[in-house]
Amino acid sequence: MKIKLNKFFVKTKSKSHSIDNFIYEETLNITGITSKDIKRRVNKRLNAKPQERRLYIKYRLTKFAIVTTAILTLGVGSAFATSNIDLLKELLRGDTNILQKEVRNPNTSIQNDEYKVTLEQVLAAPHDAIIVFSVEGLTKEATNALETNSMFLFESTIMLKTTPGSETKNSGYGQANFGENNTFNKKYFALEVDAIDNPKQEPLRLYLDMVNSPELFITVPMDSNIQTLDFQMNQEAEANGKKYTIEHMGINSISMVIDSRGFNIIEDALMPEIFFKMSDGTIKTKNQLVNKYKSSGSILTAYDEDGIYRFYFRFKEIMNLNDIQSVIIDNMEYTLNKKVEPKPVVIDEKLHRFESRIIEFERTEKDGPLMSVDDICKGLGAEYSWDSKNATLVFTYRGTTLELTAGSSTAIVNGQEIPLKERDYEGVNMQNGELSIPPYLLEDYFDVDYTLKYSTSMWIITP
Repeated sequence: MKIKLNKFFVKTKSKSHSIDNFIYEETLNITGITSKDIKRRVNKRLNAKPQERRLYIKYRLTKFAIVTTAILTLGVGSAFATSNIDLLKELLRGDTNILQKEVRNPNTSIQNDEYKVTLEQVLAAPHDAIIVFSVEGLTKEATNALETNSMFLFESTIMLKTTPGSETKNSGYGQANFGENNTFNKKYFALEVDAIDNPKQEPLRLYLDMVNSPELFITVPMDSNIQTLDFQMNQEAEANGKKYTIEHMGINSISMVIDSRGFNIIEDALMPEIFFKMSDGTIKTKNQLVNKYKSSGSILTAYDEDGIYRFYFRFKEIMNLNDIQSVIIDNMEYTLNKKVEPKPVVIDEKLHRFESRIIEFERTEKDGPLMSVDDICKGLGAEYSWDSKNATLVFTYRGTTLELTAGSSTAIVNGQEIPLKERDYEGVNMQNGELSIPPYLLEDYFDVDYTLKYSTSMWIITP
């Protein structure tokens, strides 16, 4: 059976980019090839915690367009004080004490005849910021609009902008709505500003109605004392046989950015491989430490194809920089907290990305191809066993053991039975003596990323 691989193209100047590359540039992750896989990943993003219902809005400025997604609603269990939302505990994970003293409580307001906006809290860092504010409806009509459709606030009314004349560059922000703290006429929101370039720590502006009342805005302070380590570099890198340059890396306890020049114009380019050498000497991959759903890649200056292309990575948890000895980009090591010249290093081949065959099966055209278990385990250095009598696969990697039985709608993860993401999508498949699994299992249980390379019809697996 032939695999039907549909390709779409987005035209930009004289070049055409396949839609899979476009998605990769946008999210740093090609999100599979089937409608079911896309739906699964969207559902995962909307429901990261079972008890929460999340909607997410992401404004991403790239060379193609401003991309908008849905609104994120955080269903949180704790009660907030009216003007003292604990943004650290609600929007970040890990040891919040590291950043607690950096949170500001401006409590400044602006209003018109319909709405009152109050800046509640700000956590600013050189590469990103979290801005919490409240919106209060002052009329019945405004309250109804606020209650039924919060999206309009960010499409036509409330906007976050750089200060006119400033050198600050920002490629986007996401919005969170603190659902359980809202009242009938007042809602609390957070803007998660990422991939910002603000070396002078210039303030931003939060407008209530920029079009009709440009004079109504709140000045958002962006000066920060969060420890950030910056490295100016001139590292030559390569993608698809073409050269580009890595010019800068910055890292703090919330995030890391890598700035490159020339990457943006290379078709189907994969981002550089990134590793972290921890203080105990172990090597962690990017996928182990970074939240890919809050990471991105974009041009800092809109529509400037020759400009700086920034990779932004939000850590899964607040990091103590003392726990990271060095950052390794491709094969060049940059030591943190010490004045040591960068040096080339050799990384275990099992941590590098690799290619794997696609496996067709009877539902390939509908559900997409599978991955070869043998290829994956050889590439990752994982272990597996197959019980042919019970049609059961046991897959062990990174301290997690996944047990799958052909035809079953459940899996056993570290001894606990859990439902598979899609009941009609078998966890393991045996065909012509070849064991195969759906690609999403690697992502969900082992922090392993994957991309389908259309030009070669091969999976690219990133540990």
